[in-house]
Amino acid sequence: MTPLALRRFVLASLARWPSVVAPDRYVICRGAPSAGPDAAPPTLSEWRRQDVVLEGSGRSIPEVAPRTDGEKALCRAIAQVNGLPSVSVEASYILAGGKIRRIPAVQLALGREGYGSLSVRDLVGSASLRQVATELTRT
Repeated sequence: MTPLALRRFVLASLARWPSVVAPDRYVICRGAPSAGPDAAPPTLSEWRRQDVVLEGSGRSIPEVAPRTDGEKALCRAIAQVNGLPSVSVEASYILAGGKIRRIPAVQLALGREGYGSLSVRDLVGSASLRQVATELTRT
């Protein structure tokens, strides 16, 4: 678990839980304060005594190169259509610099490479391009 993965989970959950707000900072601890089944939730001071493993905003996206053929085709199409020098598979389409109005051109570019089945919804969500590439099918 990383701050980026946790932030993505929260952002993906916003549609299901409209009252949830994504925090600006995420703290990942080695464990949680112990509490019995009928006990009150742990207090902030109990959480502060926990061993912090990672913390951060979850906004920085590591530059990770595509590995699979589908990932390579997807990143190549997004970069080409949007005029980007490179695309990290850890980014979502929007965070990678993709423009919504260019999604049909990305779909066409993927089609020229023999891939199909991606919808607009697949690309505008918070899923990483690595996750989106798993939805690609060869035509």
